[in-house]
Amino acid sequence: MEQQSPGKISKSGTVPSPQPQAEGLRFSPSLQEDLDALPKSYGRTTIVLMAVDPYRVHAYWEVVPKDLADARRLRGPQARPALRFHEVTGISVDGANAHCCFDVDVQFAAENWYVHLWSPAKSYVVDLGLRTADGSFFALVRSNIAHTPPAGPEPAAESSGARPYARPYEHTPQRGEYSASGTSASSQTTGARFVDLTQMNENSFIPGMSSR
Repeated sequence: MEQQSPGKISKSGTVPSPQPQAEGLRFSPSLQEDLDALPKSYGRTTIVLMAVDPYRVHAYWEVVPKDLADARRLRGPQARPALRFHEVTGISVDGANAHCCFDVDVQFAAENWYVHLWSPAKSYVVDLGLRTADGSFFALVRSNIAHTPPAGPEPAAESSGARPYARPYEHTPQRGEYSASGTSASSQTTGARFVDLTQMNENSFIPGMSSR
């Protein structure tokens, strides 16, 4: 078989595929030192929510053992860890006025989770906590608000002559579908916008508030 260099056309008219050059990800020594210097834990119960694409968000968190132990004493050992999502599109969040909510079972030890959604262009805030058998929810901490982008060009973009997306996003997950941490190939944010809710967290969120 005739050997061809990558990018050249062979006698058969086919273009040989470039030879893979798989190498491990390497950082410069100075960058690696900076990465190694990052703390494994910040000692504070917190959660951050990020939009990945129109139909997917990513949450990552840290739970201080004392906070978790206190919550389990109040709710019992059978309470299950969960994320409670609140859909807050187009409203001023006061902590209890979401359009709707839904729960996703997680594991605290995972420390992050990808969640598939069923509608684009929505705003969400999520509580991390414990859900009991009767459906009551004990929140440990609340996230920022994350806004998922639209699945295609908005009418204003088309009328103004702005270049639309080359291809609309495709979506197949059904209502309530979610995937565990690590199943996503990428956590690249596309067109997402974020709002810092530090003030809202301080003024509106009370750890341990329950809902049904």
